[in-house]
Amino acid sequence: MIYDNFGKPIEETPVNARIPVGMNVFPEASDRYTSDASRALTPSKVDMILTAANQGETSEQCKLSLELEEKNHDVAHCMETRKNAALGVPWTIEPGDDTPAAKKAAEDLKKALDVAGNGNKLDTFRDLCSDMLTAIIPGFAVSEIIWKPGGEIAGFKYIDQRHFTFRSGSMRLMTTGEPDGVELPPRKFIVNQYRRRGSNIARGGLIRPLAWLHCFQNLNFKDLLRFIERYGMPFTVAKVDKDSWDNERNALKALIRNFGPDGGGVFTRAVEVELLQASGNTGDVYFKLLEYVGAAIAKIILGQTASSGDSSGLSKGDSQSKVRQDILEADCATLAATLNSQLSTPWSVFNCPTGTASPRVVFHPEPNEDKKAAAETVKILYESGLEADETEMSEKFGMKLTRRAVAAPVVNGGASLPSPIADSTAFSAEGRASLAESAAPSDTIASNALAKFAGDAGKWAGDFAKTVANLAEKGTPEEIAALSADKKLPGLFNTQALASAIENTVFASAAAGAAGRMEELKIRSGKKNRK
Repeated sequence: MIYDNFGKPIEETPVNARIPVGMNVFPEASDRYTSDASRALTPSKVDMILTAANQGETSEQCKLSLELEEKNHDVAHCMETRKNAALGVPWTIEPGDDTPAAKKAAEDLKKALDVAGNGNKLDTFRDLCSDMLTAIIPGFAVSEIIWKPGGEIAGFKYIDQRHFTFRSGSMRLMTTGEPDGVELPPRKFIVNQYRRRGSNIARGGLIRPLAWLHCFQNLNFKDLLRFIERYGMPFTVAKVDKDSWDNERNALKALIRNFGPDGGGVFTRAVEVELLQASGNTGDVYFKLLEYVGAAIAKIILGQTASSGDSSGLSKGDSQSKVRQDILEADCATLAATLNSQLSTPWSVFNCPTGTASPRVVFHPEPNEDKKAAAETVKILYESGLEADETEMSEKFGMKLTRRAVAAPVVNGGASLPSPIADSTAFSAEGRASLAESAAPSDTIASNALAKFAGDAGKWAGDFAKTVANLAEKGTPEEIAALSADKKLPGLFNTQALASAIENTVFASAAAGAAGRMEELKIRSGKKNRK
């Protein structure tokens, strides 16, 4: 039993006693936009919107966040790139531990998320992930979980950020009957927060730097259009005498209008018109400012500003469409933490036996490896005497790789030449065949090496057999244990000496073959010189 601070017992209710079935938040016609926060945006208006958000009134700030993606082409491009990068990351549902119950829970949750929202006009799991990523600019995103009876997931429903207020310090949902907002019930909503100022959601997100950049960019666009209208189009000017001005100026104005939208004017000859322009200004200053602001927006959202002209690496000129890897991993980690705590855990409470570890949504944002660079690395390692595992290389390159078999040349008598000779790259195919031919066992050097090896091997085998027989017949377990403890038993058969003898025999045969081949080449060369 749990007691409060006055010592009174608190009634305990099972956590899964009631499932919040159905939809709690319904849209109304009055929810539609009646005005744009970004209309006639000035620095003064931006300051007013951000100041109100500092006090908890985030409605206008959230509206401005949405409108930036609709009206600013740089923000729209960068946000779509960043969201699509995260949505394209593969994900899996992994069990909370190694128990059979946890593994079954992971399989059931995967099936539930795959069918959620299909055919019932609700958001799917992919829609949910996309909506949660909209928290990047305003600082938070909210979706409602639509539960079915029994704890199944029917789907999800996104709620626009402008319907929330932080006047009381905590997040509250404003409704028609509760303009001051109501608390969100547990296990019913998913709130993804983009943290920049601790737990203060109102000051989170990227809206603050982006709002100022959008304001400056918008004003600059207007100035650029005015500049083009004034100096990029010809003007028609009619200078007339006083009689024509008094009697025909209306007809002249209509005539000038017929020239099209290029503009014009009617003046008397006594009027002098002159269009003044800043020294050396051809409009480049506006384009430079627009380029600067666009690069700043890309840096804030994507984390980099490399253009297609100076990029390198894996993008090969496509760097501007990439999200910096650490930002992508952070987005995936934040999204996974939100889904695991606010979706996976409630689902486990409603659907799994008590004590079952909740499944985990895991994203895998590992970067794509440059396969050409990996192949070069494998080649360098091979030339250094190291070989890569076939299975591991097949997984890395995404194709089934097998080691190419090298046929060993056959020497006289049908014996195969040892692999160091067959794999040699110092000779051509014809040279290797001649080398194998001259490396026959009848060669003096090879025969001596083989004879020595055979004699040593026979002696080692005889000594080893005799020692083992004596131990088996006369030795006690204590003597055998003492012999092994003194590390004398491994020395009875010198495997290192055996390996060295085999190696010497093989390369002695190679040396003999090479010497024979060189002698043959000298003879042939001498014959050619005599001719």
